[in-house]
Amino acid sequence: MNDLLFIIEQVNGKHYYNLLIIILLNSWHFFGDPAQMLKTHFRTAWRGIRRNKVYSALNILGLASGMAAALLIGLWVYVQVSYDRFLPGYQQVYKVRYNTNNNGEINTSNSTNLPLAQALKEDFPEIKYVAQTDWMGPHPLSVGDKRINVNGAMAGSDFLKIFQYSFIQGNAGTALSDPYSIVLSQTTAVALFGQEDPVGKMVRIDNSHDLRVSGILKDLPANSTFQFSFIVPFAYYSATDEGVKNSLDDWNNNSFQTFVALQPNISYADLAPKIKGVLVKHSPKYFGQTKAALFLEPLKDWHLFSEYRNGVATSGLIDYVEDVRAHRNPHPGYRLYQFHESLHSTFRKKGARSGHP
Repeated sequence: MNDLLFIIEQVNGKHYYNLLIIILLNSWHFFGDPAQMLKTHFRTAWRGIRRNKVYSALNILGLASGMAAALLIGLWVYVQVSYDRFLPGYQQVYKVRYNTNNNGEINTSNSTNLPLAQALKEDFPEIKYVAQTDWMGPHPLSVGDKRINVNGAMAGSDFLKIFQYSFIQGNAGTALSDPYSIVLSQTTAVALFGQEDPVGKMVRIDNSHDLRVSGILKDLPANSTFQFSFIVPFAYYSATDEGVKNSLDDWNNNSFQTFVALQPNISYADLAPKIKGVLVKHSPKYFGQTKAALFLEPLKDWHLFSEYRNGVATSGLIDYVEDVRAHRNPHPGYRLYQFHESLHSTFRKKGARSGHP
């Protein structure tokens, strides 16, 4: 067997067929013994490593670095495409947007007016839930001497039915039913109440109103588009903010967000042509001139597609994800060929440096 190893090490790269014959003639007797074959390969590899320590260390380091880089890139891609997909029923969740035509230039808006939510709910049985929200900014919360400043949402009563985040206490059906209530994240509840049970206790918001804790949510994962620490009913917002109150019936004030969940058996493709003209129908003077066309943006695309051109989602993080995918050749034979060519080229260069033909 040692003779065979010597022959393999010394053979010229031009005599592959002779080498194949030699291998077949000298190795038939252990083809049936995988353990012996693995032992032989390991001994050969170990001999090469000991003989070329620096060269072997560089190769192993390069291989390890390449594998680590590939793993990190793969994990990054996985995280990007997993955004919001932890939510039950995410396939039926959409954000309401619309396109306008300004002298041939198509612009896409992600802000909507408040009466649109009620119109969608009443006019389209295909839509199961509708909720409007603010833009989820920071607010001060306090309990006694404890005071924190965290991001929160003012959201319609169906919001937690659309976005089915996990509750630790409370439920989506009643958590936002009382205008003067508040739902806290787990971390926010601990920051304000420590280890006490917070449900039913009061939290002061914006140093102006006291709200009763109606539920506790598990902290939102990192791959959630929304990152809020509390939710307050939109009814509280409209009751305490004069500008919002005056906008409840104003089709021209597009300062809010609207989200919907479709019925389980409904396809958006069937609903799309029906809702397209809703804005023009209810406010022809304001939306008619620009031919405003309503559409729904699926939750699964929010993180990846952030840029619209001519009314169509075209780019965003998806560009980087697809770029990574484009450089990954899936054919294992091609990867093996690349590895073989690289290895063969290396040994040719090594042989030239050592004086072998």
